[in-house]
Amino acid sequence: MEARYGWTEEYILDELPYARFLKKAEIVAERKKDEYMREKERDLFNAWLRHQENAYIKQDDKLNFYQYVKELGFEDIAEKYIKLRNKGIDEDKKKAKQNVNDVIDFVNKKEEKQG
Repeated sequence: MEARYGWTEEYILDELPYARFLKKAEIVAERKKDEYMREKERDLFNAWLRHQENAYIKQDDKLNFYQYVKELGFEDIAEKYIKLRNKGIDEDKKKAKQNVNDVIDFVNKKEEKQG
């Protein structure tokens, strides 16, 4: 907490209300966990890139990121990746559908003006 918030040890021990201390400790622990997970995901991604390079050089079969991470035993990260990928795909589908509808509306309006 000293490093994250710039508080002195005296302030934490003597002046900070206990309930607030517990809440801040919970927040700090959660943020450290999140930072650790981001670092782990980044390291796994970099390892996967090296795997891709080696597979290309050796002309071996390449695993996609999901397969690679799951094979290493990180099912939690693999599932998170799939959820994010699917969410992105769903969002892209919605955007594409909206773009198509916008084009159809534009064409219909243009035809109405000309008609």
